[in-house]
Amino acid sequence: MEGYKAISGWAQDLGPKARERFGCRRRNGVRQVPSCTTFRETLIRVDPDCLDRALQGWNAQFAEEDEGLAIDEEGRQVHISQVHIMDVVGHESSLCHTQKSRCFAGRRP
Repeated sequence: MEGYKAISGWAQDLGPKARERFGCRRRNGVRQVPSCTTFRETLIRVDPDCLDRALQGWNAQFAEEDEGLAIDEEGRQVHISQVHIMDVVGHESSLCHTQKSRCFAGRRP
């Protein structure tokens, strides 16, 4: 997903079993996903390096062995910073083995 609105929309579309697996809170007997604002406020506070280390640890425990890896890099303007993102995805498992991002301060156009 690209952006917190897309992530929130994806979460809203989750079925009951997926919401349970993600540990969504139960309200009036129904599992509720966080609001769009909650996703935004949480994601802007995430340290990319800490997230990368956590994901690498998870992958070390659960990822299948991949014989080939695809590396993708892209850059995009986010507010006043340029963000470069590099993903490494396994061909066989389709799992993202790592994702690095780096922000470069820029000027407003």
